[in-house]
Amino acid sequence: MVLASIGPSFCPVLLTAIAEAVESINCRPSGVLASISPPDGVSGGYPIVADLFPNDGGSADMEYVAVEGELLGQIKGLTFQRDADGNIIHEDGLPLMSAEKSTIGSYQPTARIGWLNNFSFGNWNGSILFDGQIGGLIYSRSHALYNTSGVLENNNDPNLDMNALNGRVVYDISYDAAGEPVYDLVDAGGVVGPGVMYDANGSLVPNTVEVPLRDYYYKFYGNWFNRDNVEAATYDASFLKLREVRFGYTFPKEQLKNTALKGLTVSFVGRNLALFSKVPTIDPETYSIRNGLFVQGYESTSMPSLRSIGFSVNANL
Repeated sequence: MVLASIGPSFCPVLLTAIAEAVESINCRPSGVLASISPPDGVSGGYPIVADLFPNDGGSADMEYVAVEGELLGQIKGLTFQRDADGNIIHEDGLPLMSAEKSTIGSYQPTARIGWLNNFSFGNWNGSILFDGQIGGLIYSRSHALYNTSGVLENNNDPNLDMNALNGRVVYDISYDAAGEPVYDLVDAGGVVGPGVMYDANGSLVPNTVEVPLRDYYYKFYGNWFNRDNVEAATYDASFLKLREVRFGYTFPKEQLKNTALKGLTVSFVGRNLALFSKVPTIDPETYSIRNGLFVQGYESTSMPSLRSIGFSVNANL
């Protein structure tokens, strides 16, 4: 069920010359699963897609499940082991994963929002359209893959404040008489992951064990090569887009009287001009296709959204 409310629409005259109309649309999804009878032996939710990324080879596959009494489309997989305060528990400097899978939430947003402003001044006219969503979750496989392959600086991840440029191994390169490179180690690098660890007495204390940056990224984002940790690269999918800006001019009819045209409007049009979101690497307005299903809440190597700028000509004959 979708509940929608349409905000006020008005068209006041400003300074007797500017006309403006504003509309807002706010929709709140509420797709809660009332009841379900899973097959024998299935627990923790009915698997809509039992293995989102089978080629990753994880032993505990990420799932897309339906859970009775919860929003449809729950994201399920391994998560981090945490203490009572929510800190990630480490062993030998690396984060520990849970033994069992669990659901961490749904792709469904709290609300979808939109705001459209149309205005005109004499023969000039224009419009501005913003839209977006509040809430919902999305897992970015792209962000996990790119981090474990070393192609991101990773300076904007709300789940891990660890820039890839800090803690990296640094070499000084020179060349010998034969022209062969000689590598001299300048900085062995290493990082200390945020969180806690067990000390010799079995008590939780701040983590102090330094490990190679590469190893930490592999464990954090991919659980080595299993990539079955659903928590590391799942983000609040809230976003706001400047979807479209249009600015045009309508030629007066007297200027067209010697032509075959009854009307002519030329407009500048820009689409997808700006994105405001805390989701790193990707546009959160995306989905995956698995087993013939459009799966929202999971993303994998999606193409970047395109920004377009151009002109529109509207002629009436």
